[in-house]
Amino acid sequence: MTAQLQSVKESWELNLQEREESGLPEISDKKTIPIFLHIDLAKDVESLKSFGIEVISEEEEGFILGANSDDLKTFSDRLEQFLNQSNKKFKDSAAGIFDLITEPTERLKRILSANLLAKWERLQEEREIVVYIAISSYLKIPDYPTQGGNQPDDSYNSSVARWKDRNQEWQVAKDELCMERQTAFENFIRPHNGVFVSLVSQYAEFDDGFGCKIRISGVGLKDLALNFPFIFNILEHDPLLSFQGTTELERLLEIEVAAPDENFPKVCVIDSGIQEGHRLLAPAIDGTLSISYVPNDLDTFDKVSNGGHGTRVAGAVLFPIGLPSNGTHVKAPFWIQNARILDDENLLSSSLNESDLMKMIVDRFKPTRIFNLSVSNGRPENYIHMPLWSATIDKLIWENDILFCIAAGNISQHSNNPEIPGVLNYLTDGVVYPAFLKHGKSKITNPGYSCFALTVGSISDSEFEDEVFKCIGSRDLPSAFSRSGLGLWGMIKPDVVEYGGDFVINKPTGDNVIAHTESSPNLIRSTRDNGPAVGRDVVGTSFTTPKVTHIVASLQNLYPHETTLLYRALVVQSARIPSAAEKIEEFISHYGYGIPNIERAISNSTRRVTLYASGLVNPKNSDLYLVKLPNEITRPGYDYDVLIEITLSFKAEPRITRRKTNSYLSAWLDWETSRKGETQKTFSERILAANNETQEDFEEPNLDEENTDNVDDLKPESFKWTIGSKGKDGELKGVKRQDSTVQKDWCIEKSNQLPKEFLIAVKGHKGWEKNLDKEIPYSIVVSFEVLNTEIEVDIYNLVRIENQVEVESQQEIQITT
Repeated sequence: MTAQLQSVKESWELNLQEREESGLPEISDKKTIPIFLHIDLAKDVESLKSFGIEVISEEEEGFILGANSDDLKTFSDRLEQFLNQSNKKFKDSAAGIFDLITEPTERLKRILSANLLAKWERLQEEREIVVYIAISSYLKIPDYPTQGGNQPDDSYNSSVARWKDRNQEWQVAKDELCMERQTAFENFIRPHNGVFVSLVSQYAEFDDGFGCKIRISGVGLKDLALNFPFIFNILEHDPLLSFQGTTELERLLEIEVAAPDENFPKVCVIDSGIQEGHRLLAPAIDGTLSISYVPNDLDTFDKVSNGGHGTRVAGAVLFPIGLPSNGTHVKAPFWIQNARILDDENLLSSSLNESDLMKMIVDRFKPTRIFNLSVSNGRPENYIHMPLWSATIDKLIWENDILFCIAAGNISQHSNNPEIPGVLNYLTDGVVYPAFLKHGKSKITNPGYSCFALTVGSISDSEFEDEVFKCIGSRDLPSAFSRSGLGLWGMIKPDVVEYGGDFVINKPTGDNVIAHTESSPNLIRSTRDNGPAVGRDVVGTSFTTPKVTHIVASLQNLYPHETTLLYRALVVQSARIPSAAEKIEEFISHYGYGIPNIERAISNSTRRVTLYASGLVNPKNSDLYLVKLPNEITRPGYDYDVLIEITLSFKAEPRITRRKTNSYLSAWLDWETSRKGETQKTFSERILAANNETQEDFEEPNLDEENTDNVDDLKPESFKWTIGSKGKDGELKGVKRQDSTVQKDWCIEKSNQLPKEFLIAVKGHKGWEKNLDKEIPYSIVVSFEVLNTEIEVDIYNLVRIENQVEVESQQEIQITT
């Protein structure tokens, strides 16, 4: 490693000399050297600070992007002390550094997106290129004080007070470092004629870094990637995709739509604009804030040819199953707001910054709480860090009580780009359905990765087949165009799916994949091209997303004063995975939690009862809830099946330089239930003991086939959940509840095996935030449903009556109406 250190120093000095000889602008900070390391995964990355290395970002498999500003002197000294054993303090830290990678292109592989890396050698030929840049400005703060066993309260409180004073100083230093890095970045790109793509703020700022979108020359981009040491991610601008379809004529339905009540929810449709004067939409349009962000086009009209896009989306928000076939009058359930970001070709201009747009739209349309985003990047990427667009949406949701419903993205019918293959490309290459949906290039696209949004996929609702055409998928199977998960770091994405139609294929030749009338949803269309007002001519996740948005808005109408975290939880709680999913391997990657149901989301029945609560919890603390189950359900002799479903929805502050959910978020939550026969006292003590444990990391090594059945801690009295908390204790192996911010699980138990007191704990855990006083908001939902149709039992009223009295020392949990 001593030789590697010397090589890095010599390479950097040679690089500076070559830059000068090439006439490139002088670097103001020549002493800060980009570093690329491979370390022991078991080691704390923050220990690298003692070697003079600033951690810029944490990559996969123990690789670290870093920077050094003292000419590697501290690193050399620590290495020398390790070798001659003159200072044992740094022995373990030095042994944990496996390799110092000297080849610059290896570092570039971690920074550049795949398409930029592929054209790296000819990048200097690009006169102009638009890219997203992510830059670190992270500062470490000491951990929140822990009270020792014998430490008096006064002494501990003094320690906390001192820590809070230091924390204020750290916040000031962090802001100063961020401004310093931003100034350095601006000074670096200015000589290359780099300009920001932004309408308002140049940067999307996070706790540990910032991002931006710039237009720069290829030469400038190469210089930036190689020589600005604080960069950890560069992505090329990607045109947004929504759908591809064909057109047909369908008669205009003779229906009159009445305006919603004044206090009904408002839904902002972020899309290609809306035909606001459409007679089936006009009564529901709130046009007071309509706006177009399309450069040089202030018109908010939907100009996408062949029936529009935003118009169809808006119609699906209002009428998710189409307009009624009988009757002539219908009342719109919500107000629709119009934020146009896509041009007449259904593309996002490279002059627009997506992060910038999201912030402006949320601010403009306040106090609107629900946003439908049926657009996404066309190219899937193998992200290591949360991309800026998704991270910005997460930050906006954290800062505001809002919810985004986002399309998972579509696979096109056919593509001429081998990096983004279409359905026909897969089929002609011999990759059959549904196997091609598991392909890396069929994964969900940005911003569907957002961990606080509801990401929506599509399944087929048709068995159509005639002499010429046949649906590629069957009813309740994934649509051939629907991009699949999982999301980043094992998150369950898409969250849910809805019926969005499917492509059909020409049976005799197999050389044509199209949208067909019989396999497409019925949608309101723009009449700008003199087409019909409604039609079945397009498919896509663009049109499943507003169906879910409709359920969310219905929940806001029912619970206007509840948090959007509850709306998200109730949507997921209502979802079911259809039986057809058994035909699909790793089905959760395609279905998420399944198909939501508006009736289950908004109401109870005699056979099903849903209870909910919302609250705030600190890291290393827990909230406990008690549900009392009546004797009429649990008594011996009863032997019917009861479905138990639990969903937790939470949010926390995001940051961008680290990987994995628990490092991305300031704190994280999970839930746990009491075991069968476990008393309140035993459960409370067990949860309290877990709160006091210092180990907060839920990351576990990948599971081998041979050890997945070796589950030491799966006790026989535990409920047998479908997903589980460890990736190996549920029916579905390799996926964990805790990797997601909306955590649902379910199981079926015999009624006489249920406890009379069902306890749930919502547990707080440390993330990157050191201040343990900061609370994390959440909503928790639990349902009990009797599955045996022949059993006459009113579980709703039985549970409602049993839980009318709040139990002392426990939280109250409400029953949905």
